[in-house]
Amino acid sequence: MASSKEDNGTSPTTGAGPGANKVDPFFMASMTFAHGVERDCDCDECGLEPLPPSIAEAVRKHKRAKLMSVVEITHQERQLIGRDGGLSIWRLKLPVGSEPLVEYGNSHRIVLVQHMSKGVEVKSIGTGIVGSAAEEKARTSVGWNDGGGYVIPSNGGKAAGWVCTTKDDKDELSDGNVSVDSVDIVVIKATHEALVDDDGDESAKSWTKAIKKIFNEELPTNDNDGESAVPSSVETKELARTCIAALQQHIEELAESN
Repeated sequence: MASSKEDNGTSPTTGAGPGANKVDPFFMASMTFAHGVERDCDCDECGLEPLPPSIAEAVRKHKRAKLMSVVEITHQERQLIGRDGGLSIWRLKLPVGSEPLVEYGNSHRIVLVQHMSKGVEVKSIGTGIVGSAAEEKARTSVGWNDGGGYVIPSNGGKAAGWVCTTKDDKDELSDGNVSVDSVDIVVIKATHEALVDDDGDESAKSWTKAIKKIFNEELPTNDNDGESAVPSSVETKELARTCIAALQQHIEELAESN
């Protein structure tokens, strides 16, 4: 039978003994595992030649950005601090990349930002099914800052929630001094009825009365007839430092008493 080059990448040779085979270097160079140690790319289409410096640098930047964007999906934590007279106070932890706790905006809210690092931002959920591409694309930054306080009027019963993400500014994130960790907030919720139907109940706790007073003073209104304070919009209003300090004091006293 006539001899011929085999399909397994070997060819018959002479001078090395009967039946000796030698690996075809051209065949080996075509194998997908034939990576050179100097290569900057993990794919199999780049050949054995080193990549041009500009492409190699682009590949390295892409890998670094991909590593920075990979975060473990976690869940947000919520803890009740106190509840009385139509008001409730909650402590929330928003880890980076965590799934949002979705509520419905029947209540007015005051948010106090307890801790927020410079490398993250908080966004409100968008419209549509939570987690869908359309909803995630519609998410907008709430503009919160560490130590800030914000009044958020009821949105009329629509879904409400927040997510914590890393900032888009890669140059800022590349600074080793910028931390990226969870955002801690306190959320005070009050129903509209609790604020407008306050009949001076003597059994109401002191912190309840004080916080209701702040809500009624700070909520935007269209109170044309003088009968009730109805929010004119769902835009967030930033609280003054003196107001934030008063709220913090009430919350600390409540937490110590529990």
